[in-house]
Amino acid sequence: MGQSRRDAPDSVTVQSTERLDERSMYIGKEIIKEIESRLRFLALVGLDYLTLDRRANTLSGGESQRIRLATQIGTRLTGVMYVLDEPSIGLHPRDNDRLLQTLRELTDLGNTLLVVEHDEATMKQADWLVDLGPGLGRTAANWS
Repeated sequence: MGQSRRDAPDSVTVQSTERLDERSMYIGKEIIKEIESRLRFLALVGLDYLTLDRRANTLSGGESQRIRLATQIGTRLTGVMYVLDEPSIGLHPRDNDRLLQTLRELTDLGNTLLVVEHDEATMKQADWLVDLGPGLGRTAANWS
């Protein structure tokens, strides 16, 4: 028998999934394949610590942005321009490396990324680097 929502453990994470018996795997093979694929994308962007019962309104801005990024990776779109605002904020260095690998995969597919970032490791991975500060706002008014 399956678990009801009340019986399901509250601490199931993206990383920890339970094994199903052979019959259940056969019945649900297509949806299981899709779920596993999506969970892999979440892990790629450093979100494997999230619990599956986590409410969306409790996610940080960076977590929400990385979930959207994981969704985009799954679509395998090409020729898209992504604008990311500090995607590495709050990440452990190990997770930051995975995020950088994921961003590189997006560019390897033929996409363009515009990333606002203060993390030095992320900036070193850039093909182009534009420094817009400090003081630009004060001097911009004097340009002719």
